[in-house]
Amino acid sequence: MKRTIKIFVFIFIMILANKVIAGVPALDTSFSNGSGFSNVIRAVTVQPDDKILVGGGFGSYNGTTVNRIVRLNVNGLRDESFNTGTGFNGTVFSNIVLQPDGKVIIGGNFSTFNGATSSMIARINTDGSRDESFITGTGFTYYVNYLRLQPDGKILAGGEFSTYNGASITRIARLNTDGTLDETFNPGLGVNALVRAIDVQADGKILVGGNFTSCNGVAMGHIVRLNTDGSIDTSFNSGGAGFNGNVPAIFVQPDQKIVVGGGFTTYNGLTTNDIVRLNTDGSIDSSFNTGTGQNAYTSLLYIYPDGKILATGGFTTYNGANSKYIVRLNSDGSPETLFNTDAGFDSTINGFGVQSDGKIVFGGYFGKYNNISTGYIARLSINSAPGAPTGVGATASNTEAILSWSAPTDSGSTAIAYYNIYNSATNLAIASTTNTTKNISGLSNAVEYGYYITAINSIGESASSTVVLVTPGTVPDAPTINSVIASSRKVVIDFTTPNSNGSNIINYFALSSPDNIGSYGTVTPITIENLVNGVSYWFNVFAINTFGTSTASASSTKVTPHGSSRKIVSTPASSNTQTATPTTQAPVTENSTPIETVTATTTFNISTSTETTSTTTKPILATTTVKEDIVAKPTTVETPTETPKVTYTITPETLTTITKQDLKSGQQTPEVELLQQFLNANGFIISQTGPGSPGHETTYFGKATKSALAKYQKSVGLPATGYFGPMTRAKILNN
Repeated sequence: MKRTIKIFVFIFIMILANKVIAGVPALDTSFSNGSGFSNVIRAVTVQPDDKILVGGGFGSYNGTTVNRIVRLNVNGLRDESFNTGTGFNGTVFSNIVLQPDGKVIIGGNFSTFNGATSSMIARINTDGSRDESFITGTGFTYYVNYLRLQPDGKILAGGEFSTYNGASITRIARLNTDGTLDETFNPGLGVNALVRAIDVQADGKILVGGNFTSCNGVAMGHIVRLNTDGSIDTSFNSGGAGFNGNVPAIFVQPDQKIVVGGGFTTYNGLTTNDIVRLNTDGSIDSSFNTGTGQNAYTSLLYIYPDGKILATGGFTTYNGANSKYIVRLNSDGSPETLFNTDAGFDSTINGFGVQSDGKIVFGGYFGKYNNISTGYIARLSINSAPGAPTGVGATASNTEAILSWSAPTDSGSTAIAYYNIYNSATNLAIASTTNTTKNISGLSNAVEYGYYITAINSIGESASSTVVLVTPGTVPDAPTINSVIASSRKVVIDFTTPNSNGSNIINYFALSSPDNIGSYGTVTPITIENLVNGVSYWFNVFAINTFGTSTASASSTKVTPHGSSRKIVSTPASSNTQTATPTTQAPVTENSTPIETVTATTTFNISTSTETTSTTTKPILATTTVKEDIVAKPTTVETPTETPKVTYTITPETLTTITKQDLKSGQQTPEVELLQQFLNANGFIISQTGPGSPGHETTYFGKATKSALAKYQKSVGLPATGYFGPMTRAKILNN
């Protein structure tokens, strides 16, 4: 037993140890940098093909002469197809700007490139040769410290210069794509000290940071926003004092909020230690909380697609915790706990680039990472947990919830192993799966549940997805009919509403038998009209919710709609008359002796549902005894030629039943009666009167049914065969 416990404890400790190690950005030993660079790196840019451009003050890489500029393959070896000849004769200071066509623009403190004059700026072709179409003339008078490419291809340059190609332009300038000065950009007197950072907003406005305290003679606390023409945008931080120290890093997020890093401790008088996020108007974004911040300056910033922020600089702690020269922050400013560089770099970082696999190439003053010699360059594999799952949804069913979601857009540094499903009320994991769907069973109907999902890889667990709410349920119970009250041609059905079973009842449906005359309602009672007086009916009621339709209620007792005493006798379709045969009791005397005969004539108008009755009397002989009803002679009643109106309700269940099988002439099935109802309801009348007429459908598929079906088929573009086959069934079901 003791041995088992020891083994378990050992395994548990190893798991914890592996998690700690997994949280450390590891030095990528597959990166073949050999002895590295001979001197400091000032700039690193990763190309779309993951090759790496490196600039700085070095003269060689891994023992090979490469004067201040080189391109490395993905594996860290020098790319020999990029041949810069003798390279630059001075230090590359600026970031290296990559154009969409693959050409690169480089700034610094140099006067030649490969022996040709290139004063402080040059554009290089993809093979390393000088781009002769980039005309800089005499160039800048002093070094270029920062470059930024605008979406239109124009180039913003900042540094310590005062002229460009003989034209006065102080520390901030914009060049056309051919290298000439863009004279539409006029910052006036410019800024009064070094420009160290530039970024461009989506609206084209330009953010500039540096060591300056004024722009065009107006006081500016180390940051200014310029309009596209170079004038000061006075709507940015209007009236604010700005920063109390230099700003070497500005990064505009996709939402246009602005992350700023530097050597400051306040912004507009508020404490902001070396890193802060501003709203688009220049005010502080209070949702970005860095705590006590860093203990020294920030020099570089990078924003990941998921909103996390990579920052480098001269600091060794962040918010009181060890973060040696590098930290990765969550989008709210809190440090990412898994990102722990352990011993980290032994000096500062001047440039970095992120490759497509998430690995980061760093360059700078450092010579070691975690006490391993790197020669001013290192590539780290950044281990990370996945992002949160997205698109979480839920479908309710009977005592179940079917959850579904999409995999995170960021799976982290390793593949996702599985997902955890949490109950949001208890925050306890109730299930796990390797799929992106999960059935949760054993739930109670009509009870609301909440769930959220996390993704897990070998590094750790993601943040939680959004919470999805779901209420399991099923179709309602059947209603209970309380009473049915009949009157002329209609009934009123009162019923008790049933349990809804997890979804509010949205409708009730009452249906007669015979004749299948129905009516919908949202409350009790429901009235069904257009019944036939003198016919006995019974009724069923159904309840409907989002899960479907309940079973039928128990059938009501039979009731008979009633009106005046009359009977309508059908006549052949060729006749326009119907015969009414009323029955009238002869009046009697007080001693029950009949005194006369009575003849009653009743005229009934079907189209208006009205009737008129007249009577005549004849004396009866005193010796005659009447012991039975006296029946009037039939009278002729004119009727319209139109078909009597019958109300139909064709439900989805009816359509499903009709379309279960093929039907043809000569068959006799219940489905034929439903088909006749469908045709009559849609104006394809089987017969004007008698069997098959509206309200008198039969189960027999005869010539009249075939003829009406053929008319329907023709109207919907089908062959008019009169055969109810797959094509017709599909047409009815889909329409």
